[in-house]
Amino acid sequence: MTEVTILDGGMSRELQRLGARLRQPEWSALALIESPDIVRNAHTAFIDAGADVVTTNSYALVPFHIGEERFRREGAELIALSGRLAREAAEAAGRRILVAGSLPPIFGSYEPELFRQDDVQDYLLSLIHISEPTRQAEIS
Repeated sequence: MTEVTILDGGMSRELQRLGARLRQPEWSALALIESPDIVRNAHTAFIDAGADVVTTNSYALVPFHIGEERFRREGAELIALSGRLAREAAEAAGRRILVAGSLPPIFGSYEPELFRQDDVQDYLLSLIHISEPTRQAEIS
């Protein structure tokens, strides 16, 4: 029999269903900032529905959504929190659940004119480094 891996669903929709307040420009990052318990509950809901993989709520943790200043000041902490909440839900599941990191479009979805080739690697490498499990453990 072929093994099937089930991924989680749309985080923003689930956050809204659970009562999180979302607005532009922060969007799903606002739930992480204002109501991290709802973010954890969203991961748990996906796991309860059968997901084998949950994805960190880090899609909107980029300057486009949270602003350059907040990204520099709080980005690492928020990215670490997104990983920690996903891992907490996974560890509480009673079965093996994988956590996938989300690497968002750095300069905004559907905004190709905002793309800055000279800056993209710095942002991506920062997100990848912060998202590493050993790094998150250090930040915790």
